[in-house]
Order: sequence, then structure tokens, then C-alpha cells
Amino acid sequence: MLEYYNIFKLNTSLEGLTEHSRDYIRRQALQGLSKRELAIIRWMELLNGKPEPHPDIDDYFVDKTKSREAIVAEITNLRNTTPESPHVLLAGPYYSPTEKIDFRKEAVPEDTLPRLKSLYFDFSKARRDNKKVCLLHFHGGCYILGSALACHIHELMCAKHGYNLLGVEYTMYPFRPIEDAVEEAFDAFKWLVNDKHVEEIYMIGESAGANLALLLAEKISQLDTKDETNVTYRTALKGAILLCPWMNLSMRETEGINDIDHQDRSLTNTMIRMWKNNGVPCGFNQRERAKALSPCFWSLEKIQALKEVLPKGIFISYSERERFADEIELFIDKLKNCDLSFTTQVEKIPFHAFHMMRDLLPDHYKRAENGMVNLIEH
Repeated sequence: MLEYYNIFKLNTSLEGLTEHSRDYIRRQALQGLSKRELAIIRWMELLNGKPEPHPDIDDYFVDKTKSREAIVAEITNLRNTTPESPHVLLAGPYYSPTEKIDFRKEAVPEDTLPRLKSLYFDFSKARRDNKKVCLLHFHGGCYILGSALACHIHELMCAKHGYNLLGVEYTMYPFRPIEDAVEEAFDAFKWLVNDKHVEEIYMIGESAGANLALLLAEKISQLDTKDETNVTYRTALKGAILLCPWMNLSMRETEGINDIDHQDRSLTNTMIRMWKNNGVPCGFNQRERAKALSPCFWSLEKIQALKEVLPKGIFISYSERERFADEIELFIDKLKNCDLSFTTQVEKIPFHAFHMMRDLLPDHYKRAENGMVNLIEH
């Protein structure tokens, strides 16, 4: 349909343009893209507008003082008025969950949004062996948006290969800190081990969900091995699947987050400004804590310790032209200096978390799926 309406026509020629000019930067980001990719880019421009510089995307907002009441009001309004992403709706649901479970901590009075549950799907009948394998999914949304419904993106892959799937609903900013989300994620992990007797767990997440997956892996790597129960947890975890992971929560020190000329159609300057204006995702004046929660700043020793709980390693899929590419590649450079197995799959489309558009970009998702299945089956 996009092709029928000629929607993919974008000017990608660099002829006659001065290097580093706005038009040069804009068109350079489109070089080498397929007609389908250009159609998706044009579609997103029609929905959200073209990337435009924003004068207020700077470090001022990171240290701004703003009342909690004002932050809660603005983010609650955002969550109430933000429609479900069209690309998420196109990707499912195809199956009804086997169970719905609540792993969240007690709600705070300020959180007036509906209390959703985590979604568990049992696809084990499709496996040729009796091994219980589960993908533990954490949705993205910069720790302020999204829900467990995003796990529907991976339903077809899980159903095909016999992987059970648990999409986790976790508490978000500003109602509870990220550390509480890690505890809720750990409760979901323990439920898979203790109640569902899952033998192999692979954590998977997009963007902030991938960050949460690594934070959980780091927590499990620190469990006391003198406790037999902890040994069971450490043994059950096998690998991590990171899709366009958010590696720097500090909103500083990496280029992409503050590049006002960046062409990512998913992470716009207006969005980044809103994050900074509300202390997303760690609160104001929390630079050191935010860096501690940012894997691209972790020490080699901390990353190396993940080998003990990720014996099959890490699979990372991202775009070299997305806004988080520099911080993702900073983490990859650290992996290269550690004895931890990892593989990558890299696209060119200037779009963060493109995996969510699996029906519109089926080839992109299929390439990522091949990497995921290879991690699990080998």
C-alpha cells in the first residue's frame, strides 16, 4: 500500500550539498535504504513530523528542580493520551495467554492507571524435546510507557520453536525507582523457576526492557552461591537478547542522546526534552546512580561476571543509525575485552527499536529472529 501511494519517495541525493549541512545530514541517514525502509521513514514523518533541532535539548534539564506532583501529573497525562503504537498493534495478539500473573509491588496512591498483569504463554507442545525453555520479556518505553502487551511481538517466533513466553508488567517511573522494577523482574524470574520449573530462561527486551534485562542478569550474578536456591537460579539463566538496548540512563556523556541533528525517527528531540524535563528515568541530580544503572559505564569486572550466569552469551540487534548506537557500541567494545560470548546483528534504518515493526519490516525482524534462535539452540 505504501508503494502504491508512492509514499517511499524521499530525496536521498547528496549532490550539490555542503557536508554537515542539515540537508546533507538528513539525506546521508537515508543512504542505502530499501524502498520499504524509505516508505517506513516517510510514514513516520507523516505521523510525527520530520526530525527538527530543538533548542532546549541540553544538560540543563538533567539538574532541574521540579516537584514530584508536577512530574507525576505530566507523565500520567502522557500515558493517558499516548495511543498504542500502530506497529505494536499490527504484530498481534495471535494467542491468548495461558495465565495472567501480578508481580508488581503494592501500588502507590499517585498511580491511577489500570493495574495490568504479566502475560504467560505456554508453547511447549511445539518442542521436539521435553526441555522447558522460556523467554522472559521486558517491554521498552523509557521506564515511563509501554506494557506487557509488547511481548505479542515475539509470539509467532515462540509458538514456532516451542519457547514459552512471559511478558512482564513492571512498575515504572516516577511511581517507583528502577531498583524496584529489578526486584519485580526477579520475582517473575523466580516464578518461572519455582512454579513452572523452566530449565532454560533467556531474557529479552527492547530499549529500556533490554536495560532491565541486563540489570537483572547483574543481580543474579551477585547471588550468594552458598545458597542452593541461588545456585538453581543462576543455573536456569542461559542468555540475554538485547534489542536496541538503552545503555546510558544518565542522559549525558554519549553523543547520540544530545545530537540535535540526529535523524532517528523514533527518538525525537521533543521526546528527549520531555525526558530531561521530568528527570526520566532516575530522577533529578542522580548522575552517579544513573551511571551505575547504565551498562555502557560498567567496569570490565562487572561485565565479565555476567559470564557465570549467561553461559550462552548475549545477542545484540540494533541499527548503526539509531540514536543509541554510540552507547550500544561502547558496551560492545567492552564485551570485546571480556571473555563473554556475544553476537550482533546490525541494520541501517534510522529507527530505534525497529523490531516492534515486525509486520512492516519483516526481513529485519527475521534477521533478528535468526540470531535469537541461534543463541537459544546452540
